[in-house]
Amino acid sequence: TCALPICPASQTVLNGPRGVWADVANNIFIAGYNDSLVHEIQASTGKMTMVAGALSGSTGLVGAGADGVSATTSALSKPRGVWTDLNGNVYIADTGNNKIRVVYVAGLLPNLPTPVVGDIYTLAGTGTAATASTKGDKAIATSALLNTPQGGFTDVNGNVFIADGGDACIRVIYMAGATVANLIAAENPGVTAQVGFIYTIAGGGSAAGSATPQLANNVSLGTPQKLAMDAGGNLYFGDSSKNEVFFLDIRSGYVRILAGGATTVCSTSTDAMGDGCPATQATITSGGNGIGVALDHAGNLYVSDTSDLRIRKVSTGAVFGATGTGLQKSQ
Repeated sequence: TCALPICPASQTVLNGPRGVWADVANNIFIAGYNDSLVHEIQASTGKMTMVAGALSGSTGLVGAGADGVSATTSALSKPRGVWTDLNGNVYIADTGNNKIRVVYVAGLLPNLPTPVVGDIYTLAGTGTAATASTKGDKAIATSALLNTPQGGFTDVNGNVFIADGGDACIRVIYMAGATVANLIAAENPGVTAQVGFIYTIAGGGSAAGSATPQLANNVSLGTPQKLAMDAGGNLYFGDSSKNEVFFLDIRSGYVRILAGGATTVCSTSTDAMGDGCPATQATITSGGNGIGVALDHAGNLYVSDTSDLRIRKVSTGAVFGATGTGLQKSQ
């Protein structure tokens, strides 16, 4: 093995990686849950570097690090998600600290007028866990509360979408663009989107999820986990409590179950999980350990079916199948 902060990737020990992201340059980012560090594997060199978090000796330090300091000196707490935007800024779901944080690289960011390259900042959350009545929606994101955020996605306009798992909702920090402004208005009647404010755009209602589209804020979610976005700006997210994957139409504000949730699989299934069935006639089993989602350039959706020990695929033809199987292994 090699000592951090810079090592060949194959000589580095990871500890409980929970979130993985590849940027447009094929650099790979890893959120280490157990060591509270975020790493980058550089495509050009094959070396792994520490992007965020603080070291205590040769291991990560769990804590609530300061803002406005070098990202590699500021402690994180059990991060579960990491992603980048088109400017290369690195966003972190600092789950144990109930925050979304960002390592600044370039461009504009909400509520950060003069960020310094390489420093880390909080975009949303104060550190206190939110409840249903204390989320602080429709206000400045840095004053709002989150509850164990799991992942996120930043679109081309800099809007930051958040899977707020403990609050059972999807939220967005608004930055720019008429489409997202209209979405916010549709889900929050009478509200006009303001830059740097945070809004709930899915979850918080009482209606059960359905394959029939319905307004997203009318639906009751369980524990939304990871987010993906297609070329049209539509959102996909896994819900580990519901064992379902949802599709949110960014223009209408309507959400529907895209995969999972079946009580009985289709008659043509090749197994008990519903492989070979339409996606909503299959089952997914998270076991409470999360459901990851990702899209390829053709629009096919990939799902980490945790307890079934499989990666599964919803093709553009809506057939749900297993693309890989595995054996359970303790880490």
